[in-house]
Amino acid sequence: MSASRKPPVLHRLPDGSFLSRLGAVEVRILECEITIATSAGRTTGVYRPATTLLPGNDEAELAVDDLARVIESHRIRILRTEYDQIAAAAEQLGALDSLTEVRIDRFIRD
Repeated sequence: MSASRKPPVLHRLPDGSFLSRLGAVEVRILECEITIATSAGRTTGVYRPATTLLPGNDEAELAVDDLARVIESHRIRILRTEYDQIAAAAEQLGALDSLTEVRIDRFIRD
């Protein structure tokens, strides 16, 4: 979801994500800020992967998988501390396998 789109917050969840509605579909949105550093400088953007609600832990895994795929598709370089924070959140959500499957650790820069 683009950073300019600001969906309504229907309910904030303990992990920092929130429930919202896109049209007639209820979704869960994970909001994260990612800084990209290149030889031209640094830029920071807000990313909001949205997933439809599924039973059990599937929605958390999909949100983490979406974030990992954004990092992979844009080849976003992340700091070790940022990776550790993402991995800790994924572990809390029971979705660590989504990170290992995409292997975002290859985008870590020290």
